[in-house]
Amino acid sequence: MRRVSWSLADQALSSASNFILSLLLLRYTTSQEFGAFTLAFSIYLLILSVARAACSTPLLIRGVGKQESRGALTVTLGISLLTAATIAPAAALTSSPIRGALLLFAVGLPALLIQDALRFIALAAGEPQKAFRLDFIWLLAQATLTGIVLLTHTSSLLTLTTAWLLGALLSALCGRANIPRTISRRAARSYLSGARDLIRALVPENIIQVAMTQMVPFIVAATLSLSAVGSIRAAQTVIGPASMVYMGLIPLVTVQARERVARGGGGSLFSYVLRVGTGLSGLTLFYGIAMVATPLAWLVAIFGSNINSAQNLLLPATLALSFQVLITVELTALRFLRTPRDVAMLRVGVTALDVAATVLGATTLGAVGALMGSTASGALAAFCVGLLVWRSVRANRDASVMPLVRPQVGRDDAVAAPKQERR
Repeated sequence: MRRVSWSLADQALSSASNFILSLLLLRYTTSQEFGAFTLAFSIYLLILSVARAACSTPLLIRGVGKQESRGALTVTLGISLLTAATIAPAAALTSSPIRGALLLFAVGLPALLIQDALRFIALAAGEPQKAFRLDFIWLLAQATLTGIVLLTHTSSLLTLTTAWLLGALLSALCGRANIPRTISRRAARSYLSGARDLIRALVPENIIQVAMTQMVPFIVAATLSLSAVGSIRAAQTVIGPASMVYMGLIPLVTVQARERVARGGGGSLFSYVLRVGTGLSGLTLFYGIAMVATPLAWLVAIFGSNINSAQNLLLPATLALSFQVLITVELTALRFLRTPRDVAMLRVGVTALDVAATVLGATTLGAVGALMGSTASGALAAFCVGLLVWRSVRANRDASVMPLVRPQVGRDDAVAAPKQERR
C-alpha cells in the first residue's frame, strides 16, 4: 500500500506539470497555437516512447542495478541528442507557430528524457519516493517560473513552455548532480547487450504504435482543421486528471505482476488484471461523467474560452480513455505470459484498429466521430485482449516462470543470479 501511495503521488506531480502547461496554454494562446503545440507534443511523445522502450521498460520488467541504470541513462542521452539534432533543422522548414513549438521541444529534449529515465529507474528499483522527489522539484520550479511569467503579463507559447522545460532541466540536474560521471559507454554497451531481446521487440513496437497514434492529429488537421485538433486536445486536457491515476499505477502494476509471476502466481494474474483494469476504467468513467455534468461556465472559468468548442467531446473522450486504460493493463500482464514478439504484434494490431476507426470517424462525423471511432475500437480490443489474457493464464497456470521473467538484479550489483531457462 505504501508503494501504491508513493506511485500515485509521484504520478500526480508528473501529470500536474503537463496539466498546468496545457491548462495555461488553453487560456493564453489561440486555438491555432494550441493546435501547433499539440502537434509538437505528439512528436515528443513518439521520441519519449522510443526512449522508454529502450531504457525504461526493460528495467521495469527485469529489475535494475547500478550498472544497468548508468547504461540506460547513457542510451537515453544519446537518443535525446540525436533526435534533437534532427528536429531542429527540420523545424526550419515548417511555418509559424509550429516552427516555434518544434524548436522549443528540440532544445528541451535532453532534459525531458533524462528526467523521465531517472524517474523510471527509481520506480523499477521499488523506490517511488525518489521519483516523487524528482517530480516535486520539476513542479516547484515550473510553478515558480510560471508565476513570474503570469505576474509580468508575458504569457505566450514560448514563455509558458520554456518554464516547463526549465523545470525538467532542474529536476534532471538534481537527480544526477554530476551527469558526466553518470555517463558510461561501457555501461551502455553492457546494458544494450543484456536487454537486446526486449529492446528488439519493444522499440519497433513502440515506434509503430506511437507513430500511428500520433499520426491521428496530423490527419485530423489535414482533414478538418488545426482548430479541430485543438478542440480534441482540450477535451483530453479536461479529463487528464483521470489518466494521471492509471499512468501512475502502470509501472507499479508491471513490477507487481513481475513479482507474482516470479513466485509462480500465474493462476492469480488474471484476477489481478481484472480488478486493477476494471477499477481504473471505472474511476476514469466516473471522473469523465462528473466533468460532463459540470456547468460550462465553471469549465470556462478553469480552462478558458477554448473549452467551448470541446464541450460536446467530453463524453466520447472519456469513453475512449476508459477502454484505453483497460487495454493497457491487459497488455502489461501479457508481457509476462507471451513472447515479446507476440505482444508487439498484438499492440500494433490494436493501435492500427484504433487509428483506422478514429480516422474513419473523423472523415464522416468530424471531431466527435473521431472519438466515437476510438471508443468503438477500444471496446472491441479490450474484449479480445482480455480473452487472450484469460487463455494465456490458463495455459501457464502451473508455471513458475513466464517467458519474459528474469531474476532481479540487486541494487549493489554484486553477483547476478543465474538466468532461468524459458519454459
